[in-house]
Amino acid sequence: MRPTTSMRSPKPPEHSKPTLTLRDTDRISPDHTVMPRGTASALTVVRVARGQPPPSEAELRTALERDRVSQHLPPERYRRDFRVAGPYEITIEGRELDEYVVWEE
Repeated sequence: MRPTTSMRSPKPPEHSKPTLTLRDTDRISPDHTVMPRGTASALTVVRVARGQPPPSEAELRTALERDRVSQHLPPERYRRDFRVAGPYEITIEGRELDEYVVWEE
């Protein structure tokens, strides 16, 4: 009779199971809760009635500033470039809208 082999790995010992523990929480300061400056940017959606002109640059910058405030990002020292994607045709509660996605670079 031929010996049979199992394709299953042997069960690891109980003591080798990984565990997740929180350590050094006393070293976490409020400074660590803010994203690094290079990654912090605003992202927002602006909607207008379908067929209406796209939002102006001033309207887009105002929307980005509202998002910066809601994310508790520091005020900008200079005017950042931004990108716009859209319009995307959407319908919300029967209202037909054009949606623009705006983000800072």
